[in-house]
Amino acid sequence: MTHDEIDVFRKARPDVPPFDPDAKSRTRASLLDAAVAEAGPVNASPRRSWRRAKASLRIGAVVAATATVLAGVAVLRNAGESGGIAAPPTVRISSPAAENDRPRPDQWSYIKGLSVGSSGGVGGFLFGKPDKRIPFERWVSVDGKRTASYQKGRLVVQGTGSVAGMSPPSGYPFLLALPTDPTALLARLDQVIDREGGEAPNAEARASRAFTIMEIWLREVALPSDLRRGMYEALRRIPGVKFEGRAADVAGRPGVTFYRIEEGYLRSEILMNPTTHEYMGYRSIAIRDHVSRGTDSTRSIKKGHVMGWGAVTRAAIVDEQGRRP
Repeated sequence: MTHDEIDVFRKARPDVPPFDPDAKSRTRASLLDAAVAEAGPVNASPRRSWRRAKASLRIGAVVAATATVLAGVAVLRNAGESGGIAAPPTVRISSPAAENDRPRPDQWSYIKGLSVGSSGGVGGFLFGKPDKRIPFERWVSVDGKRTASYQKGRLVVQGTGSVAGMSPPSGYPFLLALPTDPTALLARLDQVIDREGGEAPNAEARASRAFTIMEIWLREVALPSDLRRGMYEALRRIPGVKFEGRAADVAGRPGVTFYRIEEGYLRSEILMNPTTHEYMGYRSIAIRDHVSRGTDSTRSIKKGHVMGWGAVTRAAIVDEQGRRP
């Protein structure tokens, strides 16, 4: 399924709830970007690029969600249990006046990274070994109106178009307006999930969606340090999230991992720098054998199979499109 097919489906079926475990799981894929990157650059907004596959692999099958109604209970506002193994220390949130690294409206975010592909093929997840590395870079204007990328050696600048109805909202102005306090940030995340529509999800689906949205927000653009700290702290408070203090990303850089076990077999990871609180990347890996059956295909997934993998190796603010830090 291509980016265009995903967009066509979204427009044609706005009634489909976003919490369906089959539809959600997870054609978010950098895997699709890996395939696109091998074919050459494309005209796409950053929000549509480099998505994570968390793969329930029911390829082409979209089923309406069945969920237990939580009657207004905002599970993300419970900041107590993180579900972690050796939970990370609580981040001390400094005064907003302590730092001033927020970008100006006339500046640009620069993101450089790696998408992982496979010689075995890509189709919503990696079919074979994660043996290809596809570099990418992109620029997004701080006002949220333009994106830029190099295509065949030429810098191409495009308008982002309308972001109304995008789910989750992740335009640059929206992200910069998010609260930096972790509790307030989780309350805002609650609101975003509530507004996505569809039936109210059960607690697990809601927590899974929160983890997914937080990853999207972290990796879209270069974020100011106070917001990164708030997101780092908020991550550990999402129900079911666990923590490992030693990890390495696809580029071999050391960091820490926040992760959730989803659908009983899939470990979805967000890798972070514990000092700068910068997003480093993601990985999705099967922790046990799994067979996924859909209307048009059946896939056998072996324990240890890497479903998706990618990294952001540099995030910075620059003064103009095409400039590298």
